[in-house]
Amino acid sequence: TLTEYNLISGTVIARNPDMWIDQIIIDRGSSDGLVNGMSVMSNYGLVGRVTEVSPTSSKVTLLTTNDEAAVLSSAEIILEDETIFGVINGFDTNSGLLIMEQITSTTTIEEGTTVVTSGLGGLVPRGLLVGEVVSVTLDRHGLGQRVYIKPAADFEDIRFVTIINRQAETVNDLNGTSDGESE
Repeated sequence: TLTEYNLISGTVIARNPDMWIDQIIIDRGSSDGLVNGMSVMSNYGLVGRVTEVSPTSSKVTLLTTNDEAAVLSSAEIILEDETIFGVINGFDTNSGLLIMEQITSTTTIEEGTTVVTSGLGGLVPRGLLVGEVVSVTLDRHGLGQRVYIKPAADFEDIRFVTIINRQAETVNDLNGTSDGESE
């Protein structure tokens, strides 16, 4: 399903002041089951994604990085009568808020509404807390909505992390075969 996952705990072992908003290094690696793309949480909120893995450590690119391609995360805002999907694709360094765009809905989004991951992006399971809506404006083109999100995690104080290992079924699992066997 989109919501099943295991947790792997880790500790931040390095954070370069020159790249403070971009990345952290954690003490878990491929020998602990980590692979590129896994989600990383801290202080109850999503902080980033594993982008480099060695046997005993990994680099985590934070949602606050200026590299828009590294930040892209599918997210959703669940309202009473509708679920609004979008993509977290940036961070406003002046305000300290995450930016969610590519929203197809025209429904009014209220301040204080919770934003979570949608589970539609691959390794990221559904329902990981991202933060809450602070304000809504029009996007750059004036056609869609741009949502500013106050992150649930404190990006200034990341010491301990939880890596999310999504338990997605493979096509073979769904067909009842394994190890390359065919029916």
